[in-house]
Amino acid sequence: MPDLGLNQRNLPTGKLLVHVVFRAVTLSLLWLALTDGDLGTWWLGALGIAVATLASLVLLPPAPRLWSPVGTLLFVGFFLRQSLIAGVDVARRSFSRGPDLDPAFIEYPLRLPEEDARVFFSNTISLLPGTLGTELRGKNLRVHTLAKKDDLHDELRHTEEVIARMFAVELPPNAGQEEPDD
Repeated sequence: MPDLGLNQRNLPTGKLLVHVVFRAVTLSLLWLALTDGDLGTWWLGALGIAVATLASLVLLPPAPRLWSPVGTLLFVGFFLRQSLIAGVDVARRSFSRGPDLDPAFIEYPLRLPEEDARVFFSNTISLLPGTLGTELRGKNLRVHTLAKKDDLHDELRHTEEVIARMFAVELPPNAGQEEPDD
């Protein structure tokens, strides 16, 4: 495969080819869905798929490893469960007479080694009732919480572990990780 600057992470040619084929097949299925299976438009679709595949490789270079299928399934279950819990929490707060709020910012020390996983973690914690990742600072994440609770760090650690499994990365042990104050 000629070097077009698409292999920025120096993947073996076979793995890069797998990424190219996967993206092209995914985009082809999307084209089929958008055109209701009209094969008369494939000449235009093939051109669009080729350009979109190339653009996706330039804008989002293939990662050296794929996500774990088992970890991804576990994350989907976690996501659905946390979404339900967050929805119930919002409803409870909406219908209560007085606000059950004790807002605070905390610094959470991240164990995830990769930037992609850290950003995904920051976005995911908005699923936890009353939390929002506000600023990613290297190996720390500033988290806003509506109600500071004792088990917040445990919930964040569990979320980080689920995401690490999905990204197929190892986390360092919890040892030495202090829970910082505000």
